[in-house]
Amino acid sequence: MSWLDGELILNGMSKKDLAYAHDYIRSTVRNNGDTEEFPNLGENLLPIVQRKIICKSYEDAKELADSLNWEREYNLLIPFKDVDNIKETKKMKNLHERIKKEETKLNEYVKKTDCKNYKSKYIGCPQCGSKINKEYIYNCRCPVCREDLRSETTKITINRHKDNIKKITKELRIEKEKCSNKAKTKYLLLFEEYCG
Repeated sequence: MSWLDGELILNGMSKKDLAYAHDYIRSTVRNNGDTEEFPNLGENLLPIVQRKIICKSYEDAKELADSLNWEREYNLLIPFKDVDNIKETKKMKNLHERIKKEETKLNEYVKKTDCKNYKSKYIGCPQCGSKINKEYIYNCRCPVCREDLRSETTKITINRHKDNIKKITKELRIEKEKCSNKAKTKYLLLFEEYCG
């Protein structure tokens, strides 16, 4: 017994949009399921239940879905404001640029501190004590115990860059949600169906 999950974004709630959603779910279930053993697969789909509250953004709708217990009982339809397709303000552009700069700094730092760039030919693992030829190290992890071989300072710096990206992304989301009254309403359809 296996289940298939997915999501679909609809532009509206017309009969045509709902028929498209039904056909999409049905074909996805039939394409991924065992139609030889279950020839009627995709005929009896779970009902679609719509939430009344309009979420401020796609991310807000995903968070709402995560907080609800709907899986395998019904398919969930959540209206949300499509703030990702509104005209950017100067503040939003500035936040996008800050995110790009921080991502660039992170990528450059990760490349610079890669274990393959160390001078010594062998690197010792602080966790298991193995001495490993740096040619056999992938993604700065010990091949024996999977411990990160970079220094604590390097790990802290990488985490600081990641935290900065999360913080700026959150600021951007808040800024976009302020403009939600200008955005079109779309519908996030989350489904989980039996596929054999």
